[in-house]
Amino acid sequence: MKKSGIPIQANNNCVVASIQIDLNTEMLDLFRNELLTFCAKVNPDGIVLDVSGQRIMDDRDFLNLRKIVDSAKIMGYPTVMSGFKPGVVASLVALDVNIDGILATRNMDEAFLLLTKPELTIEVEDNEEESETNIENHGEDFGENSE
Repeated sequence: MKKSGIPIQANNNCVVASIQIDLNTEMLDLFRNELLTFCAKVNPDGIVLDVSGQRIMDDRDFLNLRKIVDSAKIMGYPTVMSGFKPGVVASLVALDVNIDGILATRNMDEAFLLLTKPELTIEVEDNEEESETNIENHGEDFGENSE
């Protein structure tokens, strides 16, 4: 039987697959079957797809990865994609891919936290938005005091 060549292992009660090879539809179909079979055996808390080895990714590659995420979700395994490179992200945004419902983290540590301790949320501070909110609130306070 032909194999995808993507290593799959259990770590921190999660399944980790590190995708370090060039993506193509046939290989990702094989990988999806291998991953779901492995998960059925070990029953993990979730799956981490490490894509940090991908320097380029087009919309077709992303769609095939999304099929893997959707398949895992149907089986009850939350899946996090981890390690997107800035250039890959820029390309995916430029291609206007649908990222709705995709959980992504910067690194594997954050992915493990998200899967094993879902009550913890990973927040990225957005100072610009916070500043705008503060300015709006101060403006309202100022307006009320000036009457």
